[in-house]
Amino acid sequence: MSASDRVEIYRGYVEALMVSEGKRQSANQVYLSISLAIVTAFSTFTEFPAPLAAAMIAFVAVIWISTIATYRSHSRTKFRVIEEMEKELPFAPFTREWERMPDFSKKLGLTRLEMLAPVVLIVFAAHIYPF
Repeated sequence: MSASDRVEIYRGYVEALMVSEGKRQSANQVYLSISLAIVTAFSTFTEFPAPLAAAMIAFVAVIWISTIATYRSHSRTKFRVIEEMEKELPFAPFTREWERMPDFSKKLGLTRLEMLAPVVLIVFAAHIYPF
């Protein structure tokens, strides 16, 4: 396989990773919108039953957490493949970036920050209607 073939495969794979990350962000926006709609309906309409609102919020939050975990798994796998590909390239940008990233960023991670929103929603659901 030629060097240009490797670079082209690498480019395509990195583009696929970026598309996947975009979908991840879009999914987060959808779940947040649905959750806020439920919270707004519960806050606006006095006849909206608290048990129903809490169950709906908890359900969305659990699905949201599952989605985040799935995307995290896909991203980790894609980054491992990219690291393998970079071993055959003259420069390894993702590997270098990871090496230079501050330790606190590696430990905190995007996934943990993403998980805050659905966890807060679960706490809110438990507050409006303790199960």
